Amino acid sequence: MSWQIAESQSQYTTQSAHGRIEIRQYWSVPVEQLEELPNQEKWLGLRSVGMVVCERRLWNKTTIEVRLYISSLEHDASVLAHAVRSHWGIENSVHWVLYMTFFLCSRSGSERADASRIRKDNAPLN
Repeated sequence: MSWQIAESQSQYTTQSAHGRIEIRQYWSVPVEQLEELPNQEKWLGLRSVGMVVCERRLWNKTTIEVRLYISSLEHDASVLAHAVRSHWGIENSVHWVLYMTFFLCSRSGSERADASRIRKDNAPLN
């Protein structure tokens, strides 16, 4: 897949916190500018393809991660960047709740399970 397309857009962000630096580059390409994707007919409303290259520097270690996205969003790198970052915020908060729930329920038997505030509807059974 070639990202050297006239209509592609890119955005660059840098964040530093907790001793690490994260550099993210976002690219967005309208699906019409690409060769047909495998099983493209199954993705109704597909409008753009995005790529994120995330470089994380933590002291003397650097890692690079590349993620690809298919999307019904308009072809706009800033919209892609916002959607990706918003999604990770949701993922992180859900994982924290799951971690705390299982951590509290697994520690020292039932006395720690009583610390859990999950008591409504089907939540205790889940």
